[in-house]
Amino acid sequence: MKASRTTVATAISLATASAICQAQIGRLWSPSELVAESDLVIICEHLETLATGVRTLHPELNPGFPVLEVESRLRVLAQLKGNQVAPEVRVRHYRPDWDRLPQGLLNGGSELVFAKAPAQYIVYLKQAPDGTFRPTTGYTFPDGSAMCLVKIGSRPTTG
Repeated sequence: MKASRTTVATAISLATASAICQAQIGRLWSPSELVAESDLVIICEHLETLATGVRTLHPELNPGFPVLEVESRLRVLAQLKGNQVAPEVRVRHYRPDWDRLPQGLLNGGSELVFAKAPAQYIVYLKQAPDGTFRPTTGYTFPDGSAMCLVKIGSRPTTG
């Protein structure tokens, strides 16, 4: 009887610890929250994403892991919120630095990756004091700040 109580107590402890360890570090943003928290909301096309040459640790996670700073250039097609901007906007974000992560990465958030084919996006951005833009949802889950727009009735192409 004593062994079964110990077994049950151990099972409950492990289940509780497992549930705590699997917690998500991000959150789902509603469209109204994205608009309210953004300094700039645009419809755009992706031009290119290039590495800036800055190698650092992830700025929002502790402990941080090695990342590369990248900058995406976006052509503004329409501005839905914010002060007047140039026809092009630059967005700073990060990608894992796989050269410094030989063991891989687990639960490191997401990346902001744009399609190679021509596509239009709605993008939600915050402006930093230096004038640069970053994803409204932050650097850990930046993909929540950009959504691909698909025309109703069209079918996405598959590989």
